Amino acid sequence: HGRFRMVFDCLSFLALLWDMMALPIMLAWDVPADGWLYHVTVLTLVFWTFDLFFNFRTGFYSNGNLVMEARLITARYLRTWFPIDFVVLVSNFFVLGMASDGDGTASSVNFLRVAKGTRIVRVVGMARLFRMSGVVRRMAVRHLGSHVMFLMDVPVLVFMLSFINHLIGCIWFAVGRTAESDTGRRWLEVDQGGYNYEEQTMAYQYLSAYHWSLTQMTPGSMNVQPENSTERLFNILCLLSGMVFFSSVISSLSTKFVQYRAMLKSSARTVKRLNKWLRHNGIQTKLAVSARMQAVERLRRTEDKAATVDKTVLDILPEKLQLQLYYEMCRTHLNHPIFRWWESMDTTMVIRACRQCMDIVVINDEHVLFHAGDNCSSAYVIVNGNNVKYTQNPETSKVVQKSVTNCVVGWWLSEAGLWSSWIHVGTIESETNAELLKIQADTLQEVVEHSTTSLYMFKEYCLAYHARVQSSGPPVSAFPSDLMVPFTSFEEILPSMGKASRELVAMAALQHLPLNNGKSVRLSVATNGETSDPESPKIYASNSPAHALFEQVRRGKCVVLLTSSGTLGRFVVVSALKVRRDDDRFLVEIGRFEDGKLKVNLKLPGGKQQESEVPLQVVDRVLQGWLRPFSQQTTLAESSASTERVTKMSKFGVKSTYLRVVHEAYLDSFEEDITANCRVSLPQMECNGEIVNFHDSFVATRQDTSGVETLEEGEEPEAAVFAWLSDEELEFFSGEDIQQQMQQLVQGVELEERTRRNALLNFCESGIKRISM
Repeated sequence: HGRFRMVFDCLSFLALLWDMMALPIMLAWDVPADGWLYHVTVLTLVFWTFDLFFNFRTGFYSNGNLVMEARLITARYLRTWFPIDFVVLVSNFFVLGMASDGDGTASSVNFLRVAKGTRIVRVVGMARLFRMSGVVRRMAVRHLGSHVMFLMDVPVLVFMLSFINHLIGCIWFAVGRTAESDTGRRWLEVDQGGYNYEEQTMAYQYLSAYHWSLTQMTPGSMNVQPENSTERLFNILCLLSGMVFFSSVISSLSTKFVQYRAMLKSSARTVKRLNKWLRHNGIQTKLAVSARMQAVERLRRTEDKAATVDKTVLDILPEKLQLQLYYEMCRTHLNHPIFRWWESMDTTMVIRACRQCMDIVVINDEHVLFHAGDNCSSAYVIVNGNNVKYTQNPETSKVVQKSVTNCVVGWWLSEAGLWSSWIHVGTIESETNAELLKIQADTLQEVVEHSTTSLYMFKEYCLAYHARVQSSGPPVSAFPSDLMVPFTSFEEILPSMGKASRELVAMAALQHLPLNNGKSVRLSVATNGETSDPESPKIYASNSPAHALFEQVRRGKCVVLLTSSGTLGRFVVVSALKVRRDDDRFLVEIGRFEDGKLKVNLKLPGGKQQESEVPLQVVDRVLQGWLRPFSQQTTLAESSASTERVTKMSKFGVKSTYLRVVHEAYLDSFEEDITANCRVSLPQMECNGEIVNFHDSFVATRQDTSGVETLEEGEEPEAAVFAWLSDEELEFFSGEDIQQQMQQLVQGVELEERTRRNALLNFCESGIKRISM
């Protein structure tokens, strides 16, 4: 069922169609394979050669189970179709080889002479029709609806009838032209009122033979009669087979139409009841017709959707196969990274979860999935349907005005209901049919509790998710909704989880990296005193990218996970604070002092999320650290946080994404400049033709304890240089080349003891203002 095999089967069908139509004519009329016909013949032979080899790599079903073992595939093919394919292929190449003049063309005389000797073998090649009919049938069942399948059966029967008549007509002509005659007469030579068929064009001869073949299976007639014993014997055989075949075709067509009518009968009864209700209640004609037409259209569209919610169709299958089917149905839509991790760690439990707590639900026209204010017991993933709408009203949600959002395939709805106690704050409805994957929260919890490693991970994830639900809302972000809770993507939550959880996720994701030669190292992580590994852990070389990435995760430098698309990703998550002054300039960290020298690294003040932290707590930590002198005058702006993503290829061979949650804030005006006593002089630089003086740059410090005693004990706090820049200046100075030039210019900048002591005093004497959460 692979895509390549499906495309190849379609090409096989076209090649077989050519053989079915052209080969009987070429054999009956002794048409030489020269010119374009020769090239087409060679092309089809090359194609069937590839088909023969591909069949050694094509799996099959045995007792309903897919077999992909090469040894069993080869044995089965050798027992079934290989003898026919091989003999026909060799005979065809033999015909062309013997008939060829050596210059890429075929001699007509040689071709006719050799083709006659292999005529029967080449006709046997059309037995591929039986094999291809099964392939076409499987493709149709997989991709077409039930209505189309019923309607397609009719032209298929007509096509088969036409092909059989085509084959009989060609044989009838060959019998009349080549068979021995005991009467000295042939049907081709009989006078038909001034002409005979032998003297006519090939097209007229073919149409006449085809017309005669049709009369053998239908009540029609024609003025062509057998003229010798061979022709009469063939005529009798055609009449006998035509009697059986024609009656079978009529019976099959009748059965198909009866089945189609039975399928429509249920819908017809529904429409009939609707008509009765419309008449009984005196509904106006215009409105009644509109209701009737919409009902018919809705029934037509939902006919093929019924199987998605009808679980009884799987009851006839073994329990093991049912589990696999539910798993396959759900896993395509479970694109959440935590479910991808769970699948890597414990596929058996994921299969169990798919069977017990997940199902496909169908919402019909104008059907409401849930209302604002309802208790949430399930999460949903949109599988199919582009007219699902999410509506929030000021009466039931914390929004200023009514908002309507069009949801698209792949979106999660009310995901918060899986990880916390949640009440819907909006309404989901669909204008047309839509399919959704439903995940029941209570049942999922019961399944997770049976796995120690998964339970540990899911508990910590729930706590982290719930902390973000509580911390979201003004002034940091918008209020959470059924579509989105701010800062709850898996890559944003994972850095705040425990070290063991981060290592578990990384270990499962790194199984997708190839192995390297070198000293072997097994990745493992301890959770609650137990060592946990994926179901099939790999052994990595100590110098491999996987080992280097895992070491970065251990040190808290980054997180590594499988993304929603199933690819391996490396993520670095930081929170930054963008504090603006009245002159629209904002605070930027120029660099930090290392061994008394300033090392340039322009960035916004911020830091990485630590364990159990939410983005707002990172901002609070920054304000109590580097920006403590400004904490009393700093106010966060309404809905200030936004997430910036920058993705680039890392040295480890995987894509690295840098997530920066930027919080907007503004600095209240104050009379006294508290940084005037710790200024530092930076060299001038040119920015887009203008000189930047950095005249208001200053030194700031941070430490974990307060008081000047720290210096007397010999412990020096960190020191950094800050300045107020415009957006244009920050963008300019952020370039790597510009920062390298700036590093050369600040080589002589040193931190004076008096400046450092003043900065420390500013830190210690500043009051503390914490952000409420």
